[in-house]
Amino acid sequence: MASVYLSPSTKDYNRFYNNSNSESYYTGIIADFMEPLLQAASIAFVRKKPKMTAGTSAAHSNETRHNLHLAIHTAVAGIGNEGSLRGVNIYYYQPSAEGKKAAEVFCRNLKTLYPRPGTVNIIPNTSFVELNKTKAPALIIEAGYRDNPDDCEWIKNNLQAIACNLTLSVTEYFDEEGRLTRKVIPELYNITGNENNITENTAKDNEKAHLLNIQQSSIPRTTAQSGIKNEEVIQEVKKAYANTKGKRLNLRCKPSLNSRILGQIPDKSFLEVLSLDKGWYTVRYNGLLGYVLSDYLSIK
Repeated sequence: MASVYLSPSTKDYNRFYNNSNSESYYTGIIADFMEPLLQAASIAFVRKKPKMTAGTSAAHSNETRHNLHLAIHTAVAGIGNEGSLRGVNIYYYQPSAEGKKAAEVFCRNLKTLYPRPGTVNIIPNTSFVELNKTKAPALIIEAGYRDNPDDCEWIKNNLQAIACNLTLSVTEYFDEEGRLTRKVIPELYNITGNENNITENTAKDNEKAHLLNIQQSSIPRTTAQSGIKNEEVIQEVKKAYANTKGKRLNLRCKPSLNSRILGQIPDKSFLEVLSLDKGWYTVRYNGLLGYVLSDYLSIK
């Protein structure tokens, strides 16, 4: 199975132009959106741990062994050009033919999303640690300039779209596109903007009060009823409905009760199931991909 190392920025001190939040905050959300997409695509992944530096993330990537190392950052203009530059920069390690191949795939796809395709640039580099210290072919994607107001707003308003675009490039680099049908993961092909933007305020709201204390004892387990084995990737999308006895079901960005809530699903609402792994379904609901506990779904 192909595997990618996700390395969103952990630099909280790299602030956006209006101090709305940090580079690490927004690139972390992009990586959050990528995780269920990668799982639905049967692509394994390991993610950089909080507080890791470029050097420790490169070492972690080498230790866990991957076919691609993907760092997600933002750019900043040099002294004298503050706020005046726009664009997406894609860095690869200059001696690496595979790195260049990957950069060309990502560049082609990002040009279809970024509003100024002529400023999506491929840049060879030999000095960045996450390029020259990783064993896997590596890229650093700078998804816009954090000191430019227009780029900052574009990033914040297209978090899911950026994640879909990057995931599509990962699948194409791994030559997996033939089995990633539009039926299973249409987001990879069709999305051009994030209609479900997560801003600082909505993320905080989700983290605060949206835990609804669903009592597990009152909800029947449905995993066995579904006939789907644990850790099975579902090749055909299956229909399901929320079975929460009148309460709402949290759609999460990771298969964990501690992860960010992307939205909530009313009881008896229909959704699409893509895969099952250790008690969590990867599902699609209202254009969002995320995770829900399998205990609270009934498969049609």
